[in-house]
Amino acid sequence: MTRGIRIGMVVLRLVFAAFWTFGSVLGPPPLQHVQPAAEAFVNALQATGFMTPWLLGGCFLLGGAALWFQRTAPLGLALLSPPMLIIVLFHIFLGKDAGPWIVIALIHAILLWHFRSAFTPLWSFSPKALGEV
Repeated sequence: MTRGIRIGMVVLRLVFAAFWTFGSVLGPPPLQHVQPAAEAFVNALQATGFMTPWLLGGCFLLGGAALWFQRTAPLGLALLSPPMLIIVLFHIFLGKDAGPWIVIALIHAILLWHFRSAFTPLWSFSPKALGEV
């Protein structure tokens, strides 16, 4: 990997870390021009207490904090991947306006690809490594 690409990946990781870390502290932006289906979905989540804001914000904060460091960046990406997928799908199918979330998802995918070797043990795990048969 060339020096320029390496520096670019570090800058991309740090910008992404800042986005999630500071976004979790500041809170989500208010929903504007909400589609009826999206509003019904958000109201249902709030009514059931299924997805509490502090739990989601904590996930964003921990994921963003882990991204600040090269060593823990894969953990941060793993923590952010499920909510990232839900947010993008929400905006595509219910909000009908994915807008900036497509770019954010693309950055997430680029970082996942960059750190792909850290995730290899997840699908190449062998029980023999633990002495199990």
